[in-house]
Amino acid sequence: MTLFSVSGLTMRFGGVTAVDNLSLSVEKGEIRGLIGPNGAGKTTIFNMISGVYKPTHGQIHFGGEDIAGLPPYRIARKGLIRTFQAISVFKRLTVMDNVRIGSHLSAHGGFGATLLGRGEVRQTEKAIDRRAEEILELVGLTGHMNDEASTLAHGHQRALGIAVALAAKPKMLMLDEPCAGMNIGERVAMMALIKKIRDQDVTLMLVEHDMKVIMAICDSITVVSFGKLIAEGTPDEVRENPVVHEAYLGRKTDAA
Repeated sequence: MTLFSVSGLTMRFGGVTAVDNLSLSVEKGEIRGLIGPNGAGKTTIFNMISGVYKPTHGQIHFGGEDIAGLPPYRIARKGLIRTFQAISVFKRLTVMDNVRIGSHLSAHGGFGATLLGRGEVRQTEKAIDRRAEEILELVGLTGHMNDEASTLAHGHQRALGIAVALAAKPKMLMLDEPCAGMNIGERVAMMALIKKIRDQDVTLMLVEHDMKVIMAICDSITVVSFGKLIAEGTPDEVRENPVVHEAYLGRKTDAA
């Protein structure tokens, strides 16, 4: 079942076309890689999908609804959540409090009820705590739940950023370079975590420059260059595609 698709997606900044007439679809339960050389338009695509940019043209369908141009908070409430390349956590708060904050996107209860401490609000807070504990166990941070986020190692901070995103109950999670700056051990742990997240009935799309990561965990890969789709297929198909080789390495004569 197709969960997400874009059609004719285009983004222009003045006279520069950053993304040009892109179309793709992602199946429910899939891990989709989005790759391309530096400046290919990958982050711009993520920004349009998540509502940071309003597309110049095109449609973005999620769960059968066109979400193109909606503000980020409305897209997030529909279950389409993204992380950023830069680590986005509240470093002066505890690990547990970071995840609690993420949980409030999907929580219910008005401001007045919260002030009055009504029973349903207390029950909601207990449910948030239980959910936060489950997520921290999933991402391997149970032993750090009371630590200040700033004290975590780099890999654990990235895992915490994903935990905050998971707390919002995504149907589809977009990860922007989840392995950036990681050592080998941290990358292996992140790959295992991404697979575990998929097992939680979450569809994933990720931008990642580490080709070993992309080839090892993605079901299918979309390749863009200069804002255009140039290839799509399984990891093996993309690996052997001469157009992809040319985009990354130049023509054979240039590479030589």
